[in-house]
Amino acid sequence: MLERRPGKGTEDRTTQQLTVSSQRWNKKICMLSFEDVRDRDAAEALRGSTLHIEIPDEDEQEGWYSHELEGMVCQSPDGHPYGVVVELVTGPAQDLLAVRTEAGTRCSSRSWRRSSPTSAPMSASSR
Repeated sequence: MLERRPGKGTEDRTTQQLTVSSQRWNKKICMLSFEDVRDRDAAEALRGSTLHIEIPDEDEQEGWYSHELEGMVCQSPDGHPYGVVVELVTGPAQDLLAVRTEAGTRCSSRSWRRSSPTSAPMSASSR
C-alpha cells in the first residue's frame, strides 16, 4: 500500500492510498499499475504526484533495498576497503555494485573479478 500526495501542478489534489497491482522495469524507470487507476486519463491526472511507503523498522534485516546500498562501505571479508557504493546496476542475469574508490575512480564488482582473480568476495556495510 502506497500513499499518494499531490505534487505541484498535479490535477488531482487529493491524498489517497493506492494499491500496486503490477510492476515492471522500463530501462531505469520503475513502472507501476494501481488497482484504483483504471485508464490513461486517470493516470495522467496523477502526474507529478509523490508516492510514500512506510518501511517497518526491523532489528533482524535479511537484506537491503537498493536505495539503502548507496553510501555503504564495500570491503573484502578481511576488512580491506574497496570504496563506497554509489549505485546498484540491475541486469538481466545479475546485479552489480558500482563503487567509488578512495582514488575517486568508479568501478563495478564485475571489473574486480576480471582484473583480480584472487580477490575475495565483497560485502557492504553501513558507515
